[in-house]
Amino acid sequence: MLLKTIFLSSHIFKLNNIQLYEVFAYLTHFLTATNQHGVHSPFVYDFVTKCLYSKEKHSTITSVNILLKSIAYFEVRRLMLPSNAKDLEEITEQKFPEVQRGESPYDMIFAEPSNLKNVEEFVLKHEKIQNDSVVMMNSIHKSKAAELRWEQLKSNKKVTVTIDLFYCGLVFFRKEQVREHFKIRI
Repeated sequence: MLLKTIFLSSHIFKLNNIQLYEVFAYLTHFLTATNQHGVHSPFVYDFVTKCLYSKEKHSTITSVNILLKSIAYFEVRRLMLPSNAKDLEEITEQKFPEVQRGESPYDMIFAEPSNLKNVEEFVLKHEKIQNDSVVMMNSIHKSKAAELRWEQLKSNKKVTVTIDLFYCGLVFFRKEQVREHFKIRI
């Protein structure tokens, strides 16, 4: 079996294990994203430099690592995870036993693109969030449908800041923040 490999900025994509769509999405993200130097929001700059770029590594899975770093950085006390994410629930309970699950309003919500309608309805229509809440959407570039769901969430009027990290996206509802969308290379 011939294994075709593309090396992109220390990331290896094995074409027989990944959809071609994701490769093009990664290339587009890589070429259009910035690092901390292109961020002019103090809130986002601090998050990028003190959390995302910290050397601390909780997991080998990038989106899980981002989730765990974010829980620590934002001092999350109430977390909502998908009901089918038992492994993720075990990891978060082990690393952060003080974090409550299932009690709203939530400080952080982790969701898959397939759950977007549920998340959007639950979070944005039923007011289960607060000013400092964050929604982390996993795998936002896995497919065209996932990207469309991400764009729908970004366009909601209650959303003020979004951060596209390719592996996942973060959504903030900070009323004091100017509406901005960032693409960050990690």
